Amino acid sequence: MKKKGLLVLLASLLAISLLAIGCPPPAPAPEPTVETRIEIVDSAGRVVEIPYPVERVIVLNTGTVSIMRALGVADRIVGISGIVAKNPAFWGELSKLPQVAMAAHAEINYEAVIALNPQIVLTWGTHPAVDLEKIVAALAPAGIAVVGIDSFRFATMFQDIGKLGTIFGQGERADQLVAFYQDILNLIEERIAGLPQGERVRAYAEHHTGKFRSFGPGSDWNLLIEMAGGVNIFADAGRPFITVDPETVLERNPQVILEDSRRAPLGHGVTDRAPAGDFLAVFIDRPGWEKLDAVRDGRVYVVSPAIGTGPDKFIGALYFARIFHPELFADIDPDEVLQDYYERFHGQRFPGTFVYPAL
Repeated sequence: MKKKGLLVLLASLLAISLLAIGCPPPAPAPEPTVETRIEIVDSAGRVVEIPYPVERVIVLNTGTVSIMRALGVADRIVGISGIVAKNPAFWGELSKLPQVAMAAHAEINYEAVIALNPQIVLTWGTHPAVDLEKIVAALAPAGIAVVGIDSFRFATMFQDIGKLGTIFGQGERADQLVAFYQDILNLIEERIAGLPQGERVRAYAEHHTGKFRSFGPGSDWNLLIEMAGGVNIFADAGRPFITVDPETVLERNPQVILEDSRRAPLGHGVTDRAPAGDFLAVFIDRPGWEKLDAVRDGRVYVVSPAIGTGPDKFIGALYFARIFHPELFADIDPDEVLQDYYERFHGQRFPGTFVYPAL
């Protein structure tokens, strides 16, 4: 009994001495953390509950990858589609991430997705080639939320940027990106304002899916042409994408022709323009085209998807404006604007060939 009392006394004295020399008492046990969750209305109009902020994400569509890098959160991407992997000149280390699909609209390897343990998967919300509900159903048992953010439609791009800013806690950066794009649109609008209808350039644009596949009303390229001071010769087509009669192209005699190409050797890191010249020579070798104003005046241009798709279409609009009205935009170098954008929002310049012939 005396021994037990002595031990209690020694323990008390030790505690007093520790307090006396300033040692802090043991920290209280931490409170259990509660994961914050938010709701996002995606491009498909679905209300999706997700963790906040998202730290691990698989991204299938390149437009969203581009916006994420511009927002400074590309390091949160843990898996990609093969389209990113095919362009290491632009995507760098991101191109080396695990691939869970060959393309954004290709079949998904769901086992690979689950193995990467993402909190969410980002894909297109309204693209006709993507079955969003199928993806949602496949990943629901694993507790992985799927959010459809288009990042390719001109009309909703600012909304998509804002939603991604919310998802990743980068609202201020999202506002800066939107402001950059808006400044470009304002510049074009100011210089095109008051342009008589008769001075707007007749333009024919061909879609990358094949010969005489063109753009009609409701397509982004129809909008870009009009915004840049042109008149789409098939603006009366009645639907966004159409296959046109070659004779009608000859009859409407475009002053400028734009080829939305996936096959031409253009893009990031491309410095040799000779192959693009060869591609263009083959492209214009069609019956009767030698009589078109665009061909006779050397105003046929091949456009890289780097500026013709996704969020960078806003800069593509500036290229179109310079093509249509070089006299109004003589002091503007679209290539320099593009590189400034890359430097400010993607951390470095990415030289290349984005339009052929050069402006």
